[in-house]
Amino acid sequence: MKTFSLFILYSITIFMEKYFYFLIPIPFDRSTNNLKKSRKKFINNVREKLSIREINSSIVHSVVGNETGKDKYVAGLELSYRDQENQQKKRNMAVKYLSSRSEPLYLSSLRSAVLRGLNQEVQFYKELSKRIPFVTPECIFADSIPLLYRGIVIMEKLNPDFRVVDYEGCQLDQSKTVIENISLMHAKFWNRVLSDPSLNWMPGSQKPLDGFWFLNYVTKKEKACIILWEALYKYFANHPITVAHGDCRPGNILWYNNGLIALLDWQMTHAGIGTWDTTYFIVMSHDVEIRKENETTLIKQYYSDLSVSYKKFHSEDLSYSEEQCMEDHHILKLLLGLYGWAALVTHMFDKYGNDPRDVRCWADRITSAINDLDSDFISGKIKIPARVIDDFKTIMNKAGQETKERFVD
Repeated sequence: MKTFSLFILYSITIFMEKYFYFLIPIPFDRSTNNLKKSRKKFINNVREKLSIREINSSIVHSVVGNETGKDKYVAGLELSYRDQENQQKKRNMAVKYLSSRSEPLYLSSLRSAVLRGLNQEVQFYKELSKRIPFVTPECIFADSIPLLYRGIVIMEKLNPDFRVVDYEGCQLDQSKTVIENISLMHAKFWNRVLSDPSLNWMPGSQKPLDGFWFLNYVTKKEKACIILWEALYKYFANHPITVAHGDCRPGNILWYNNGLIALLDWQMTHAGIGTWDTTYFIVMSHDVEIRKENETTLIKQYYSDLSVSYKKFHSEDLSYSEEQCMEDHHILKLLLGLYGWAALVTHMFDKYGNDPRDVRCWADRITSAINDLDSDFISGKIKIPARVIDDFKTIMNKAGQETKERFVD
């Protein structure tokens, strides 16, 4: 009843802000277009942090390489100013607008009701970014209005040595670099989330799969998906949790020649199963044949790096076996399958302005990973009939094929 009441409340407030935004004052910009029209709100937001005395110039520019639709919600701004000590300064910043404006109203309202209007990326930059043990941009300003599900993050613009395109996928040395870095983050917070009050805002801090709350609604469309989601939720209910990025793939990764990476887009960060980030990365970031040839090696590397880093951070051995890690990897492919299926059938990948080549390759990669699963082995572990997994393979194949047909060259 509480969630339903919040759904109604958020539906009203988001509708009002979406269509009558001129009546509702918001202390930060809503989009790149707002920023281009006036820099006043932006300057007010960063003035104290940057100790601004006088603005010399401000230039808005693209930081996403003209990716379809994304310039509306991500912008770069080069600011030249004098600080309070009259020193000439220049800062190059990235501005990200966190908005569900492109989603259907019911979905925005549902997300707000279930997450209580929380914007995960704002919270990440306010509460957690400085504790991540690899490169994260300095947060200059972050704020949100939960009732309207609107937010903004103004951060330092990073300059990586190279990037990798999603549909082209990673090479093995690049993948090993990513796994080495994310295992550090997982080790640092492994089984420490529940005891850390500063992390209680994270979805999944009570149950590992709560970060995937939307699957509880989307899966109602197919009986096999309902059974599968309920079995996965139960299977992982008491697993150790850590800080997970949630969308670890090449498009969200910056690489540096010194062996470090930076992860972007923390909107799906949650308290969850560490192996999820690794499984997601392995499947989403590699052509099918490369993944098949190297995934066992990569999972074993993840476990080895996780164990070594855990001992360095906590001066004790990791109570999580390599066998369990490998098992979790294969079972988590089903979670990725449900997530991917939900994204494909709702056209979610399309709505966020992703390159059609990326969407096609994700459909192929996820479908292939699901088809490779040993239904009998997995069914014995999560205690559902093997035919349910086979039915899901059929459902996933259909969604993948329909997606590829929509994006024919």
